[in-house]
Amino acid sequence: MKPFAFSLEAVLLVRTREEQAAKEAWGVAMQAFTRAEQNLVAGKWELERQQTALCDLRGDCFRPGDQSMYLNAVAFQRSVCERLAMELKKAAEVARARQTALLQARMKCEVLRRLKENKMNEYQSDLRAREEAAIDDLMISRHGRRGI
Repeated sequence: MKPFAFSLEAVLLVRTREEQAAKEAWGVAMQAFTRAEQNLVAGKWELERQQTALCDLRGDCFRPGDQSMYLNAVAFQRSVCERLAMELKKAAEVARARQTALLQARMKCEVLRRLKENKMNEYQSDLRAREEAAIDDLMISRHGRRGI
């Protein structure tokens, strides 16, 4: 009997590569998400620091342009935080999309793996049945000769 050969092995190989590529893309997207999250935390920390500095200085006398300079800096940092929040939102969307693609690729690959496993089990069952039939035939032929 011929050795086992899965007819869709090439497709399984392609799907496995697609799954690996999707896994890598998801990893890159998660790194980008983590970076965006860290940037937002740093931006919020800087905003908090500037607001605290502004509050501390309000008790002191401001020179004419000092207060407006601090207010402008705080407003600018707020806009930076808003931009960073948007980047985080986009990074989260990309990460979700990559995760969905990974799950789909994994399911496609898993279907082929299960099919291959089922075909291998069928092949092994058929092989065992043929071996048992051959042994039975051999035993019958030997038993038949001794009786003559």
